[in-house]
Amino acid sequence: MGLAARQPMVRRSPASGREYRVLEAPEPQLAAVDLVERIGLTAAVEKLGHPHGTVHGWWVGRAKLRVYEGNKLDKTTKGQGRKESFPFTSALLTYMYMKDVRRDEEFLTTSGMIAFIQENYPDWIEAYAENKKSDRTADRYYLYGFSTQKAQETKLPSVDLQRLKTDFAIEFWSKYGSYSLPEIYNMDGTAIQFDMPPARTWAIKGRKGSAKIQNLTKHCGRMTAVLTVRADGKKLPILFILRGKRGGLIDSNELSTLPSGHFYT
Repeated sequence: MGLAARQPMVRRSPASGREYRVLEAPEPQLAAVDLVERIGLTAAVEKLGHPHGTVHGWWVGRAKLRVYEGNKLDKTTKGQGRKESFPFTSALLTYMYMKDVRRDEEFLTTSGMIAFIQENYPDWIEAYAENKKSDRTADRYYLYGFSTQKAQETKLPSVDLQRLKTDFAIEFWSKYGSYSLPEIYNMDGTAIQFDMPPARTWAIKGRKGSAKIQNLTKHCGRMTAVLTVRADGKKLPILFILRGKRGGLIDSNELSTLPSGHFYT
């Protein structure tokens, strides 16, 4: 097949000074190209035993193979991978690992990286969005590869949910239809978590275990917000229920900074 025989070479290790034998690698791709030039593509494929597409690809790229200066044993001439879509990759990596984020063991989140891009490269975002069919498509592809999504589904079909809503409305108004709309209140309490760590934190590649964070608090703060709306559509002030004591830090330092017009207890 025109492959050169392997010739042993003697080399010396710069670290230990020991000699070791190395075999000069043949160049199967170039040899295959030479064979195609001599006997044709079909005959070369049968003789080499390689897939037709592989040998044809070597033949098409013969000019690049002949000027390639890398390892002759490599399967490809490199450069066939997906190209980077961000022109500011180095700056983003510097922000991620070198500039007061992972280096100082702080939280590195997806939202933080997106905020970095929005703050420093607004022109790129505008140019990126202009190439999309719509703003919604641009936003979806802008977040692709950053956000982590989980498949979700409703517990009941939409038809069943609509039927439950109708049945509840009939039952409710049959009991409380004698009340006027301003006399009917709908209240709901919802928990608000604050000072909580993000659900996911990016870690340095190769580090074993989870990402280490300085001064990490495992238990976040919590308050309860009681939301009330009347049947006529009027929303009442929110009632915030906080855990604390009278004269404590929240009462003395934080209560005056909270939004006015609501109730705190």
